[in-house]
Amino acid sequence: MHHDEITYSFVCNKEDVGEPEGVFVSYREICAFLIRFYRSLGLEAGFALESRGFKDRCAPHALCSVSHEKYDIVINGKKIGGNAQKRKRQVIFQHGSIPRSIDWALMRRCLRSVPEGAESAVTALSAELASVPQEDVLEGMLISAFSETFGVKFIFEDEPLLEASVA
Repeated sequence: MHHDEITYSFVCNKEDVGEPEGVFVSYREICAFLIRFYRSLGLEAGFALESRGFKDRCAPHALCSVSHEKYDIVINGKKIGGNAQKRKRQVIFQHGSIPRSIDWALMRRCLRSVPEGAESAVTALSAELASVPQEDVLEGMLISAFSETFGVKFIFEDEPLLEASVA
């Protein structure tokens, strides 16, 4: 369930993230920009694998935010957001979410099963920060973290560029 969050996605060639042909780039390397983003907010973010109690929370669950994969990002032992990847040939598509807040009552009304104790395994910016920055500020910080991590420069256009189709 996605609600009150910042979402991101990007598509790149495996070489764009430093992956030599035939070598798998781990989520650890690709998600480094998210760690940088959370740290820019003053949060101590890390990977689930490195957190205390990881083995107790790594079992799969129907509510993906409750189970912790090795390279999910955690703050204070709780998973924040999520990421997914699709790879085909030389292309990587990754998308993810950064929850500003979690409305547990809404989640329980909309989903068939929200496990007991889910609140103790999952967090959002509103639970970790005294004040959550406005969405546009968060988006700017996320773009900066991505740019710094991968050494890319974003060019913002007032009018979207149209791609010419080649027949």
